[in-house]
Amino acid sequence: RDQPTNNQSMRAVVRLFTAPQCALCESTKVVLQAARLSLPFDLCEVDIAQELRAGDRTFFDRYRHRIPVVAVNGQEIDGHQFTYSWLEDALKLSPLDED
Repeated sequence: RDQPTNNQSMRAVVRLFTAPQCALCESTKVVLQAARLSLPFDLCEVDIAQELRAGDRTFFDRYRHRIPVVAVNGQEIDGHQFTYSWLEDALKLSPLDED
C-alpha cells in the first residue's frame, strides 16, 4: 500500500479502493487527481485484488461489491455517489489521518 512520506504526513489521506478493469474506478481516480490541484490531501490507491493475492482478504471482503470506494479518515462513499463536493466537505470535517 502506498503511504505518504513524512513531509506529507500533516495532510489528510484519501484512499481509493479499486480493482483491475474497473471503468468507474478510473474515472473516480481522474476526479481525485484533479481535486489535488485545489484541495490539500495525499492520495493512496489500494487495489483490493492485489491485496487478496498478497494473502489479505480484509479489503476484498469489505469492498468487492462496492468499488470504487473513496475513504477520507474513516468516512466512506461508494464511487457511483462520489462528487467533488463530498470530498471537499469530508476534508473540511475530518481530522488528520492517524493511520
